[in-house]
Amino acid sequence: MSEPQKSGQRSYYHRVLLVVNEQAAGEQLKKLLTSKGYMCEIALSWVGACEKIAKELIDLIVCDYRLKEKNGIELISEAPKIKKDSTVIQGLVLCNFSDLN
Repeated sequence: MSEPQKSGQRSYYHRVLLVVNEQAAGEQLKKLLTSKGYMCEIALSWVGACEKIAKELIDLIVCDYRLKEKNGIELISEAPKIKKDSTVIQGLVLCNFSDLN
């Protein structure tokens, strides 16, 4: 992995949106990723995530599979439709084994 940019507009690798049901879990992930040079935002709901996607530059979405409104796969699928003028948004869904049953 290359070093984050030191000059120019940003000094981080990428901007990550963490979409989680629990604030504590989001804060732990944010702490880990920011220590590695990523900029992180946290959303605690589907609606909050959609608002951040529409307003912010997001490179990666990391989200729970089970969200209160819809599941994480649906969020990642709909993200490019929310922010039509953006580059491709990548996504990663986190789940427990029990989520798959």
